[in-house]
Amino acid sequence: MKNITNQVWQLIERDVAIKRGIERGLINSMALAKHIIKENGLNASVNAVISAIRRYNAEGLKTIDSRAIKKVLANSKLSTKTRMAIIALARDSDVLALFPKVVSQIDFSKGEALRMVESREKIKFIVDDRNLDKITSTFSKSKIVNIRENIGELTLRLGEGSEKTVGVLATIFNELSINGISIIEPIGCLPELMIYVSEKDLLKSHEILLNLCNSGSK
Repeated sequence: MKNITNQVWQLIERDVAIKRGIERGLINSMALAKHIIKENGLNASVNAVISAIRRYNAEGLKTIDSRAIKKVLANSKLSTKTRMAIIALARDSDVLALFPKVVSQIDFSKGEALRMVESREKIKFIVDDRNLDKITSTFSKSKIVNIRENIGELTLRLGEGSEKTVGVLATIFNELSINGISIIEPIGCLPELMIYVSEKDLLKSHEILLNLCNSGSK
């Protein structure tokens, strides 16, 4: 029985829409149990799966403080920026050595943007598209992995307590995912969170997050 419970909980955790429905009390346990068994070929009785769902509702959700999440979101501020580009480069000493030159080409006094993300294999610069050519010309073509243009930036300055509240970021990402928004790149420097999406999705993404933040104040 414990194994069935773990399987059901894992399946619920993987499906954002189902998890959200359970949290809001909108899902019929029997209907969900039949769906889980059918879609996943689960070797378990309907009653066993219903029991696991009910235990998830009673125990699995206790780790998430919905009120705390809503409070953080209600006190958050949202802004957007258009016409941005992402430059992905190979991460090596030659590229790193040119970082000061990149910085020197950005006029921060005019509000020009420069964001950087680093992984083991790549470095990404996120800049205003008007600066794209001069930044890419700083590096040899062999160092440039790819370039993405027509990028929109959503900036959320999260409310007090964001770093200590479990589930804040998951709630934001899940809300975008449920509504069909593909996140190109997230950057977190809490309490500030920046999310990059295709510019064609920027308006919809803004509306989704604005509604999410406003729902926390109700």
